Amino acid sequence: MIASSHILTPDTRPIDWRQPINWADPLNDGLVSWWMAIPNHTAGTSTWRDLCGRNDGTLTNFSSVDTAWKTRSQDGGLGGALEFDGGSRSVEAADNSSPVSTDSVSACAWVWITASDSVWNYVVSQMQSAHSTFRWNLSFSTALKLHFNVFDSTATGSGQPVNGATVMTASRWHHVAAVFDNTAQTVAVYLDAVADGSASASGGMCATAGVPYRLGKLSFSTAQTLNGLLADVRCWDRALTADEIQSYYDLSRRYYPGLLNRPSRRSVFAPSTGTTITPATLSISAALQGSPPVSSRTIEVT
Repeated sequence: MIASSHILTPDTRPIDWRQPINWADPLNDGLVSWWMAIPNHTAGTSTWRDLCGRNDGTLTNFSSVDTAWKTRSQDGGLGGALEFDGGSRSVEAADNSSPVSTDSVSACAWVWITASDSVWNYVVSQMQSAHSTFRWNLSFSTALKLHFNVFDSTATGSGQPVNGATVMTASRWHHVAAVFDNTAQTVAVYLDAVADGSASASGGMCATAGVPYRLGKLSFSTAQTLNGLLADVRCWDRALTADEIQSYYDLSRRYYPGLLNRPSRRSVFAPSTGTTITPATLSISAALQGSPPVSSRTIEVT
């Protein structure tokens, strides 16, 4: 092998929202919506695009969309974030998903809560004002512990809740995840990919169609809002496994390789300047960052 004259460098290109989702990746199986804050696209706009193309969200009660989008990204990423003020701000997204899932559901998000509060901080929910249209919500309690609640069509109060055991550290990024597994009849929450609480469930989920998604707010309460930042929110119509949550956490800290169809970036090991190549077999290794993964090729030099 001839010595290399080129060193591989990290891929620091910005994410472009026009890069489509890689539906071949198993982590994207059952993905319903993916709201990801992307600088230079979301800044100055009143729409938070759903990368799945189903449920675009509208910024509501933001005084200025020019200042709502921040460049502060989650750990390891180069993305952006949307800032909520603990007041009336929210993102409203009509549920255009089809079919309506009455079975399992999972949700993940990167969230930054500014400080503990006297009210709950809601991350994302699918709920309306009547109990017959409560589906699920993911939030933090006033003690900054995760809370996930799933409602069936007969729920008139507490639903099927699970409470996390860990107090979240304020003013830093955390990855949160929640899973309702209708087959196993369990609800569970994860903080930074670590299992943080689980409970038994006793039925399916409310089957009402068209219940809107709301990010950063509980739909029917003006007080229950997020005081902090959201960088990424994803919802699935299936139950993620603990291994999948760990994988997604790891990938999202490393710039989403494989989850988006980003064009490959090639770095080739080449001979040093002035090297004379005699007839031989020269092995050239090309590192393809993103999708597809690393591969190599061998060519004949004559």
